[in-house]
Amino acid sequence: MTNKKKKYLKYFLNSILGLTIYILIATLCNGRFSYTFPLFSISLFILGFVFAKKNQSTVRNISFIFLMELCLLSVLILGIENAKVTSIIFYLIFMPLFVFMGSWARKQKIQFLYLAISLFFLTFLIKPNTGHYLRNFYADLNTKLPKISFYTLNEEKVNFTNEVTIIDLWSTSCAVCFRKFPEFEKLKQEFEGNDKIQFYSANVPLKNDTREKTLATIKRLNYDYETLFAEKFEMIRDSLGINGFPHLLIIKNDTIRYLGDMETDKKIVLTNTRNVIQNLLE
Repeated sequence: MTNKKKKYLKYFLNSILGLTIYILIATLCNGRFSYTFPLFSISLFILGFVFAKKNQSTVRNISFIFLMELCLLSVLILGIENAKVTSIIFYLIFMPLFVFMGSWARKQKIQFLYLAISLFFLTFLIKPNTGHYLRNFYADLNTKLPKISFYTLNEEKVNFTNEVTIIDLWSTSCAVCFRKFPEFEKLKQEFEGNDKIQFYSANVPLKNDTREKTLATIKRLNYDYETLFAEKFEMIRDSLGINGFPHLLIIKNDTIRYLGDMETDKKIVLTNTRNVIQNLLE
C-alpha cells in the first residue's frame, strides 16, 4: 500500500473513531447539547493530547477529518433544521479547536484551564444566547395587530384594553407548551399589580383538538393566568404567519411588538422576554 493510500485510510479510520465517540456520547446524553457538547469536546481534547505525542502533523490531519466528518454528521444524523443549525455550527467551528488545544496542552499545561473556561462559556452562555437570538431574529416587530379573535371560557369575545398584553399561544398536542406554563405563570407573578399589563394563555385548536379536552387540561393544570380560546388555527396561521407552538405574542396599543419564543432565563441576554416587557412598559 502506497503512502498516499495509507494516509487516506488513516483519515477514514479517524472519521469512524470520531463518529463512534459522538454517537456514543449523544446516545448516553439523549442528544442534549449541554451534556453532549462538553463531553465530546473533552474527548477530542484528550485525543489531541494523546496523538500530539507522536507528531504535530497527525494532530492537524485528525482535526481536518473531524471537521469533514461533522459536516457529514450534520446532514445524515442531525438534519438541517432551523432549531439545530446553531448546534451544527458550534460543532463545525469548535471541534477542531479542542483537538488543537489538546495538542498544545503537551507543551503548555495552562491549556487545561483554557479548556474548562471555553467549555463553560460556549455551552452555558454563548450557545444559548446565539441560538435564542437566531431563532428570534425577526421576533421584534412594530406592525398593526390583524383582526384575530379570542374568546373567554364563557365564549365572550375579548377586547385587549391594557397598554401591554402578553399572550402565550399553545395547543394541547404541544409538549413544549406544557413545559413553558410554569415559566409563564412565574413571569405573570413578577408583574402582579401593574395595571398596564395583562397576561393571557390562548389555546389554538388544531385538527384533532376538542373543547372538552382543552377544558380538562386547563382544569387539571390550574394555573393562575386566564386562558382564552382562538377561533381557528387557520386564523392564527394566516394572520400571524406561524405554524407551530408555543409562540409568545406581545401587543402594545393594538400593535404587535414581539412574536417569538418566550425565554426568561437570566443567562439569556439577547431578546430576553422579561427585558422586552420592561422596555415596553417604560
